[in-house]
Amino acid sequence: MTVVGGGPGRAMEPQREREGTLAHVIETLLDKGLVLNADIMVSVAGVELLGIRIRAALASFDTAARYGLEFPSGTNTDTVAWRAATEAKETCPSCGKASPTRQLLEEYCPWCGWQSAHALRGGRAEEIAGHEPEEAHRDG
Repeated sequence: MTVVGGGPGRAMEPQREREGTLAHVIETLLDKGLVLNADIMVSVAGVELLGIRIRAALASFDTAARYGLEFPSGTNTDTVAWRAATEAKETCPSCGKASPTRQLLEEYCPWCGWQSAHALRGGRAEEIAGHEPEEAHRDG
């Protein structure tokens, strides 16, 4: 929420920004993750009758994998989607979307086409640093 001045002689009025949509809140929640820990005990006259421990996490698989959260038994971690979720990702400086680190640095951003300086040089950092590529050492 922002506060906007109403001009001379008028009070400042709050205005709601449009970024707080439900979709934006859910995206942020899944991206950052939410963990709930609760211990509930029911006691009568100092005697504990019932004890409940609740541990719940709300996060995307990507976020959960990044923080090493345990998944339910039976979760198939050998799928293509799982490997994509655990693959290292970086945020594109141009569009702000997450892309695989290797693709972003060595090729281009699949979302907006941005290219890193390394990709623009053709990925030949060894030659720029004054070193010959390994292939030249093998041939010679």
